[in-house]
Amino acid sequence: PKATACAEFDYWKSIGRSVKRGEKGIPLLDIDSGRIKYIFDIRQTVSINHNISEVKLWKYDSKKHLNLLDELIDKFKEKDSKLLLSQEDKIDALVESNVRGKFNKILESLSDESLKSIQKVDLFNLLKESVKISISERMEVSYQLKEENLSLLSKISSSDIDKVLSISANISKNILLDLGS
Repeated sequence: PKATACAEFDYWKSIGRSVKRGEKGIPLLDIDSGRIKYIFDIRQTVSINHNISEVKLWKYDSKKHLNLLDELIDKFKEKDSKLLLSQEDKIDALVESNVRGKFNKILESLSDESLKSIQKVDLFNLLKESVKISISERMEVSYQLKEENLSLLSKISSSDIDKVLSISANISKNILLDLGS
């Protein structure tokens, strides 16, 4: 519940860390392969080379990253970042652009049963809400949850919920990677 930096086994190995013996990974459905993969939190790892003591975790700095938010928004050319004054508006625009870019892939991955029981606009809002919650939490930016957007989860088949949440997590990851670069 308090995971801070999760990655697959091979990633930890590539940066000189090893997963501690006996640690249990967090199972995730890999939406591309349809297989279960396991990720491990940094607290489940140790340094292979004892000269390396800490892994520097990315931390959002509103002063430093605000210009980067503008650049990413302008890259999608859907909105002029200069017109978005608040940090929340900037995050919203960036999330909306990213969700829109993946939306057809999401629709293609869902079963007919789920697609018949939901409106596309509701699914779009669910994904946006999910990604905004994730991004805001990681950036430690206050965000007021819109529960009506999450109520759609009960209408989606259980096998499709995994797909929706996995895609949502990948969108969040890509946004954070863009911000961290």
